[in-house]
Amino acid sequence: QHIEELKERIGVSDSAVEELKEQLSVCETKSAESGQELALVQEQLGERNAKVCQLEEDVKQLEELKQQSEERVKEVTSESDVKACQMLEEHSQLQQQQLVAEEQVARN
Repeated sequence: QHIEELKERIGVSDSAVEELKEQLSVCETKSAESGQELALVQEQLGERNAKVCQLEEDVKQLEELKQQSEERVKEVTSESDVKACQMLEEHSQLQQQQLVAEEQVARN
């Protein structure tokens, strides 16, 4: 009855009230749908953030592997340089020994 008194006082018809109720119902439905869409978007965003975090971790691991590889290349290169120097030194000694031997053969 209170609603009826208000309708009479402000001059609103029953059809206008029904139309407003329908509009309110539509708004409530849209609000619920928006809430569901928002929840879905938030879920997708959470999944994407998790993927981004995983990718960042993968990149970090790859950078570490790259650095380790570069260090190993330096080590191998250094070892190869040392071996090459040793081989050159041994070759030089062998040439010296060969020359000494040839000189001794030539004297005899």
